[in-house]
Amino acid sequence: MSDELLDRAAQALRDAEAAAASDEAMITRALLAGRARQQRQTRVRRAWIAGGAALALAAVAVLFLLERSAPTPIAGPSPPPPLTPRAAPLPEALPAPVVRGDDRLTPTRSARFRLDFDDPARRVVTLTHGAMLFDLAPLPEGHAFAVRTAHLEALVTGTIFAVEARASGSAVEVFEGSVLVREGGRVRLLSAGQRHGVLQDGALRAAGEAAAEARGRAAPLAAAPHAAVPPAAVEATERPPARARRRAAADARRPPTPTPERARARIVEGHADEALAMARAAAPSPAWRYVEADALRALGRDQEAAQAYDAAADGLEGSAQREAALLAAQLHLRGGDAERALRSLEGARVAEVASPLRERALVLRAEALVRLERHDALLEVARAYLRLYPTGHRAAWMGRVVDGARALTPGGSAPPR
Repeated sequence: MSDELLDRAAQALRDAEAAAASDEAMITRALLAGRARQQRQTRVRRAWIAGGAALALAAVAVLFLLERSAPTPIAGPSPPPPLTPRAAPLPEALPAPVVRGDDRLTPTRSARFRLDFDDPARRVVTLTHGAMLFDLAPLPEGHAFAVRTAHLEALVTGTIFAVEARASGSAVEVFEGSVLVREGGRVRLLSAGQRHGVLQDGALRAAGEAAAEARGRAAPLAAAPHAAVPPAAVEATERPPARARRRAAADARRPPTPTPERARARIVEGHADEALAMARAAAPSPAWRYVEADALRALGRDQEAAQAYDAAADGLEGSAQREAALLAAQLHLRGGDAERALRSLEGARVAEVASPLRERALVLRAEALVRLERHDALLEVARAYLRLYPTGHRAAWMGRVVDGARALTPGGSAPPR
């Protein structure tokens, strides 16, 4: 190879190396420039991050300072805890009732009262304080049961009612039957569901309603004296024709037809003389004879009343016959005719038939036998009474008769009334 060729070859090699070196330098420079950009961008991002963190810290610091400098608000009252529903207090338990035959008298624990039951036909309870519930068996015609307080008197013939006596006044509430209330010269007849005054003892009212339901009758709540009629009901009611209105007006003016029930109402209201006139003007019948006897008894004409009761018993049946005979026997015995009293009781078998009157008939029979000095028969009656009514109100006396029957002397006194 010539020298020129060698020189050219050497020069080409140098040029190639120079070109290669230049390329490496470019690559190196490019790498260095890229790294520089990356580092610059990293520093910028770090600066932004640092700046953001500083701003956040500054904001937190400002909020902290503001919160510390602001006044602390006063907390309102915390809501009350939810109320647990409490059951209504149960009424105080009533004491055991006072039982007299078929009658039950239930006083409240604070009640103060006196029982005057010496005369079985005219029993009186004097209530000076507290309240009592009276569950009475139907009384015979002519018998009376009265409850007296300092303010009023309640008269009944067999019903369920309560009486309460307070210093400010007295109250009567009727649960079954009817009660005549006398107060300050005024007379008011209360029927079931009505009341005079306000009975404050809730337990006694509940017991009265339960007793009325036990008799198979509804125990209505005390109603307002005058219930208003809804206007719609008035508009819906057809007006009767003019002829019917005139007939109704004439009927209203016509005196009511006398009946035994109306006559007895007049006796209760204190007009026995009017009832007697009604009974004697009516057609003769056992029912009117019974009313006549009640009126005579109310007027104090006992012997005439006893005869009328006997006449009524002869024409009546069942419980009405026994009631009339018992009343006749009582009046005969009061008048001193023990034999006639026994005949009245035996004629209607009052002391033999199981009924609410049987206990009273046995007592009347025993009283008559004492006066007639028939001690053997008296001993039989006393034993029968103790067997049937071991806790009756004359049980103690009957027990003394059994213990000392042979020791009774002629003229022995009748049991205390």
